Amino acid sequence: MLSYQIQEDSTAQYCAPSYVIQHGSIPADFVNSAESLTAISAGVSQGWTVALPDYQGPNSAYGAPVIAGQATLDGIRAVQSFEPAQLNGTATPTALWGYSGGTIPTSWVAENAHLYAPELNIVGTASGGVALADVERVVRHNTGGVWAGLVSPTLIGIGREYPEVQRVLDARTNDFGRTVNAVKSALCHPQGTNLFPGYDYLGTYIGDEDPLEIPEVKSVIAEVSLGHHTPTMPVFIYHAQNDEIIPSAGTDRLVDKYCQDGDAQITYVREVLAEHISGFISSLPTAFMWIQQRMNGDPAPNGCAITSPISTLTADGALQQVGDVLGDIAGAASGRAIGAGTFGGS
Repeated sequence: MLSYQIQEDSTAQYCAPSYVIQHGSIPADFVNSAESLTAISAGVSQGWTVALPDYQGPNSAYGAPVIAGQATLDGIRAVQSFEPAQLNGTATPTALWGYSGGTIPTSWVAENAHLYAPELNIVGTASGGVALADVERVVRHNTGGVWAGLVSPTLIGIGREYPEVQRVLDARTNDFGRTVNAVKSALCHPQGTNLFPGYDYLGTYIGDEDPLEIPEVKSVIAEVSLGHHTPTMPVFIYHAQNDEIIPSAGTDRLVDKYCQDGDAQITYVREVLAEHISGFISSLPTAFMWIQQRMNGDPAPNGCAITSPISTLTADGALQQVGDVLGDIAGAASGRAIGAGTFGGS
C-alpha cells in the first residue's frame, strides 16, 4: 500500500484531496490534481492500493504536523481494514511519500509512527523538499520574497491547531494583514501562493518585538519542527541544493541529527541542478525506485548514505520513468485505465 500526501498548502476545505481529485472540481486546483494523478499512476501501475488522505483535518490546518501525521496514519488503518481493498490488515507492507507540503505529514510519520501506530508495517517513507526541518528559517526566507504567498496560509493553518498562535494573529496583526489572511483562507495554493508576491507578512505585526520571538509563537515553532525523534524505519530524503523556497541547509542539519543515531537508515540525495519546482519532477524516478525496493522486500542499507549528484535524471532508467508516468497521467486524464506493467516497465 502506498500512502501519498499531496502538497495541499492551503486552508480552504475544497482544496482537500477528496475534493480536488473529483472530475470537474471548481475552482480547479490544477497543481494538486496533477500531483494526485502522479501518485495514482505510480502506485496503481504496480498493483498497489493508493491512499490520498485528507490529512489537514476538518479545520484545514496547513502546517500543523501532529494532526496531519495522525490523520495519515488513521487513513492507513482505515484502508487496511476496508474489506474491498483485499489487503492483509496491519501486516500490509506500506510506504509513504510526499513532496514539499506533503512532507509535513510524511516526515512526522517517519519520526512518530512507532509511538502512534506501532502495529503498522511501514517499510519506508520518502520525503522531498522537506518543509519543517527549519520552520523559522523557511518563514523568514520567504516573507517579502517571490514566494511570500506561502507564509500567510502556514501561520493561519498552525493557528487553527494552536490557540496561542491564533491569539497573536487576531490581536497583533494590522488591518491589512488581517485582510490578506481572510482572502488567502479561501484559496487553494496555486491561487493563494501567487497572490501578493513580495508581501512582507511579518511586517504587518503590531508592536516592536519580532513576531517569531514572541514566547508562545516560538514554543509552537519548536514543537512543529522536525528532529524530536530519529525515524525507526528506512527513510529516503531528497532536497535540491538550490531550493529557492525551502533552503536545503535545514534539511542538511536534520539529516546530520538523524545520523548521530547508529540505528538510523537514511538515504539523502542533494541534487545540484535543481530547485524546488524542477526538483519535484527530476527526483520522481529515484524516489519511486527506492519505494519499489522497500515494497519488494529489499532491505535498506544501514546507516546514512548522503550523495550530491549533479542531476538525479542521469540515474539508470530515470528519464524513461518520467516519460512513463507523465504518459500515464495524460492517459488517466483522458479516461484510459491504469494497470500493472504501465509504469517503468514493471
